[in-house]
Amino acid sequence: MVSDDSCFEKISLLTYFPKTAGKYIKKIFKYKKYPANSLILTQNASGDNLYIVISGLVKIYRSSETGAVKKTLVILKNDEFFGEMALFGHSCRSASAVAVTDVEVLTCRKNDFLKVLAKYPHACFLIISLLVSRLREADKQISALSFQNALGRVIMILSDLSEKYGVKKSSGCAIELDLTHQDLAELAGTAREVVTKIVSNLKKTGCIKISGKRITVTNMRKMKRWLY
Repeated sequence: MVSDDSCFEKISLLTYFPKTAGKYIKKIFKYKKYPANSLILTQNASGDNLYIVISGLVKIYRSSETGAVKKTLVILKNDEFFGEMALFGHSCRSASAVAVTDVEVLTCRKNDFLKVLAKYPHACFLIISLLVSRLREADKQISALSFQNALGRVIMILSDLSEKYGVKKSSGCAIELDLTHQDLAELAGTAREVVTKIVSNLKKTGCIKISGKRITVTNMRKMKRWLY
């Protein structure tokens, strides 16, 4: 049980429950911390917990059968959740989750969460809408992998990250997220060497600037002209 009620503030998923459900919700959720680079969930492992990010960044990814290749599906921030497939009868995890930074989460078991949904069924509509959003994002990734070359996929990723983590500055849109070429490669589903060449070309054409591990998009319109 979480003793600090402030953990529940500003969590969209929980605001759809009435105040009368507050006591039970605070009872079933537990507070946990994960240090940077620690594994939270493992692909194909059993598990039935839902997680809500309070602070920090969590990377969700899938690995190939041999584990040699990784595809990053999404990077989650505060007020986002993962492990939701456990709510719908899937006993094995469909993806892995790793803490990119130090992470704080609220977590609860499937049966406990389903009990509160059964008591307050209108909240199911929120769950459905959020899952539909996830499916749309998955469709977008499938479309990018099907119709875009590596350059197009990197551009789409930079565009998405700018929307989610971007801060407007005089020099452009600064993505407030540390990104290595390997990170971009795993997001784009391509080799790091390919991403290195793409990033170099985007810099030369004045579309992006790089400072350390931070990328600033300086000309989004020009960059998007290369999309199919």
